[in-house]
Amino acid sequence: MRVAKHLSYPKLYKHRRSNNKDAMFYMFEILKMILEVISGLIKIIAILGIKISKQIYKIYRYIRNYKQYEENLSKNIDLEKLTQTIITMEGREFEIFISNLLKANKIPCTMTSATCDGGKDLICNINGKLTYIELKRHVAQIGRPDVQKLIGSCVGDKIESAIFITTGEYTTAAIEYSNKIDYLYLWNMEHIQNLILNLDTKQINRVIIKTLNIN
Repeated sequence: MRVAKHLSYPKLYKHRRSNNKDAMFYMFEILKMILEVISGLIKIIAILGIKISKQIYKIYRYIRNYKQYEENLSKNIDLEKLTQTIITMEGREFEIFISNLLKANKIPCTMTSATCDGGKDLICNINGKLTYIELKRHVAQIGRPDVQKLIGSCVGDKIESAIFITTGEYTTAAIEYSNKIDYLYLWNMEHIQNLILNLDTKQINRVIIKTLNIN
């Protein structure tokens, strides 16, 4: 009697082993996708955590400063301390402060966008004349290129009144350049202090509170 050869069994075994490999591959891919999702979520949570912590610190600082100035509403302004506060302001805070300070001095102002401002931070109406104002909260000196950028913006928009305001000083080249342009004025901290001294104690404290964005 002839014995049949079991040729099908090895093939069946290989087929099962192939299915096992495919299952393991799919499980590995699913696990990989899960890990990528988890990694992405961790990154998002970390970014949100940093942003939230920054906002919390900013709110804390606003509340702290608000309480400080609220206590001083009926007291005389310490110009030296206020000057230090101005110097330590962030860039946008300084722009908001100067805008509010000019408004308190009855000078209508409009702030430009935080980015792509075209070389000007404020557009004001001074004595009936449209004026471009560029602001820099700097300890270092302002050079001629910064001043030229403001004038370039004025020339492009046909504006004939410009003021550059900084907490620092100007280089000799910047001053010499400004002397050649009749409608350009360079202001420093002394000019800012004069604007402050034009106001009474309550007015300047309101300016500070508005700058801190406290309702």
